[in-house]
Amino acid sequence: MSYAPHESAADLLLERSNFIGGFLGNMAYGVHGTLYCVCAYLLVRRRRKVDMSMFWLAYITLLFAVATIYVACGIKLSEMLWIDDRDFPGGPVAYQNALFSNYVQLLLSTSYNVMTFMADGLLVYRCYLMWSNSRLRWVAALPFLLFLASTGKSPLPPNPPPLTAHRSDTAANYGILFWSLSSALNVLASLLIVARIHAYRSELQGALGAEHARPYTSASAMFLESAATYAIASIIFIGTYATNNWFQNIVVPVLGQITCIAPLLIILRVAYGRAYTFRTVSTSTRIEWGSAPPASSQSEAASARAFPAAGRRSAKEKEVAFETPSTVSEYRL
Repeated sequence: MSYAPHESAADLLLERSNFIGGFLGNMAYGVHGTLYCVCAYLLVRRRRKVDMSMFWLAYITLLFAVATIYVACGIKLSEMLWIDDRDFPGGPVAYQNALFSNYVQLLLSTSYNVMTFMADGLLVYRCYLMWSNSRLRWVAALPFLLFLASTGKSPLPPNPPPLTAHRSDTAANYGILFWSLSSALNVLASLLIVARIHAYRSELQGALGAEHARPYTSASAMFLESAATYAIASIIFIGTYATNNWFQNIVVPVLGQITCIAPLLIILRVAYGRAYTFRTVSTSTRIEWGSAPPASSQSEAASARAFPAAGRRSAKEKEVAFETPSTVSEYRL
């Protein structure tokens, strides 16, 4: 004897995927919360050493607060779907479609849009930072234009609920347009940041040595600085959403937290002194090479300020570094 509800197999699959996605999203929220605590602790503890530490603390706090609202709305919506009104005609799928304009659904979509806006804004800022001293700095305008376009779409009716068996063409087209713009922004900005770090690699390795330049030029640095996790997750989602695949219900809650985790990983590097800043970029593009006398203590201090992770050398390492025939003669900040 079966106790399964009298619903179609397609509706049951959508409900299962939504149920699984909710749990995975809450797990990702736990990761987000842990990273937030670590970042907040480091920013407060190192506030005199980290540029704009209080701004970054306010940024991650607001991001975490919005993510908490998003999770709380998801929990409340699940309570309404599976407990309070579980006997709604047509099941949870029909119930969520009927609640499309409910305040919980609206707040859920709004918080998602705010998280996307904040994460995309940081990515555009980092892209501009990386290219600010380049003759091709105009390329940083491309992600900014995509950012304006995607932001212009976000105040429109909120994203269609993913838990739907059938979507109207208008809702589907709007969702595809919004997520396509956001995904294109993520991918383009990530590629531009990776390209710029790769261009800096030889300069930094020559100036600091391969070992001390590694925090700024390694594959992990490129992956984290470019928010690649955010770009990859966005691509996966837009593929499932465009085809109206049930897997989108699993991706959406996780993507909501990845949207917040990617900026936190960048800010964590800022707190540790391993992220690119305007000072780092300015220094790395103004290196003079030649057979010069040993660098002055002022030059060493400038290097340490621009590249904190590379500045932790022993006295012996510094002595050897400045005795080589080709050395850095001056860092201009």
